[in-house]
Amino acid sequence: PPGDQLPGTCLDFVAVQRWCALHGRQSGILVVVHDTPLLDIGSVGLHKYKVQADPDPSALFFRALTLRNWGGPDESPYTRDRDFTFRYDICVLPVESSGEPDFAFRAEAHRRAAQQTAPLLTFASGNIDAGKPGELRRFISLTPDTIEVLTFKPAESGKRWILRLREVTGTPSTAQVSFPGIRIRSCQSALMTEEPDETHAGTGDLPTLAHTEEELTLSFTPFAIRTLSLELEPAIRPEKGPQKK
Repeated sequence: PPGDQLPGTCLDFVAVQRWCALHGRQSGILVVVHDTPLLDIGSVGLHKYKVQADPDPSALFFRALTLRNWGGPDESPYTRDRDFTFRYDICVLPVESSGEPDFAFRAEAHRRAAQQTAPLLTFASGNIDAGKPGELRRFISLTPDTIEVLTFKPAESGKRWILRLREVTGTPSTAQVSFPGIRIRSCQSALMTEEPDETHAGTGDLPTLAHTEEELTLSFTPFAIRTLSLELEPAIRPEKGPQKK
């Protein structure tokens, strides 16, 4: 982290958004932070006001401190006389020996941290296509593992669906997206506000992206976020029952 900071930046600690990890050639340790977002690298930096980063970053220290004497009672709710619970998860992850192990490890660490901090909820629903009753299947199929789904929701217009994706490892990627049992009628690029993507010239409509009915291919720059406006429909429409006379 110090290599990405401006001169004079605080080096006593860094803030962790969701997870941090150390890994060697065969395995690594993943720490998922829920309530302990401050991390000291190399040595404990509390009130040290470091001017240089520690030369050995292999030691990580997470801050879980009592702050009752930190300022007056009106300055921060953390100074009040109360008990705190600091939550974090620690697990060991393997490191792949083939391909690009660093990117693969970061992708697995990010996915595991997302599952622990915001676990997915499962629910039963009827199959859209002619699958087996009770068969479990993915609603969205997405590759590679370096791309994650941030949002999937109805558009504010009520006529389309919004899919937001992000590249999580800092490497250029090409993603394939499909919806098993669902046909992609149209896919258009949008801003995070669901407005037309102004980086594309046009008449005001959302720029249409090339796709097939079964799959969509997208390119991502490092850590890029892309928002799509989709028109979807069932691949097989349910047959209508006998009409009453």
